[in-house]
Amino acid sequence: MPASRSEKAAETRKNLIDTARKSFSENGYKGTTVRKISKSIDVSESLLYHYFPNGKRELFAEVMKEELEAFRREVPNDEAFKMLDSLLVQDALDIILTRILEFVRRHIDIIRIIILEKEVREFLHAEEMCRFMDGVDCFFEKFLRKRLEKGEIRDIDIESAALFLKGLLLNRTLLFILGVDVSNEISSEKLKEIILRFFK
Repeated sequence: MPASRSEKAAETRKNLIDTARKSFSENGYKGTTVRKISKSIDVSESLLYHYFPNGKRELFAEVMKEELEAFRREVPNDEAFKMLDSLLVQDALDIILTRILEFVRRHIDIIRIIILEKEVREFLHAEEMCRFMDGVDCFFEKFLRKRLEKGEIRDIDIESAALFLKGLLLNRTLLFILGVDVSNEISSEKLKEIILRFFK
């Protein structure tokens, strides 16, 4: 049965977003043009503007929306607490940090654009990025509060501890962006030791 008009439209829209993501990843925001995107999948520029009236800017916003949704799906969430409950605090934190950093590695090209390209920073909605970072804070706070209630960590300022963990993640992310490999300098075991000293 042939695809309906709405199905074809949805497929074209998805192809445009996927192609734009690939082009942004390979060429950066500045190096990507509407012409390159439309030519890559053999559609006219006018058709691209039909789906995305604000062109490249709107496409990047869509890519970002999908990236943030992927992050929310892939990193540990409330469901993950059930699995993490049976682990020691340092092992649970190791899993959390590892999963988030693996996500960062897989999506490093888009993250690099957000941080390094001024034009992108000027139009990205700061509130959306703040909500995302607040979500990371809330996750860590909830995790640590639960561990405090169980007596696994000492009585500490939970908000400051969550900020420490977020800072650790941001530090690692910036090092990835700069191409600095710290895996030999700070092993997983060393990271656990640092975390354990902080919380015990």
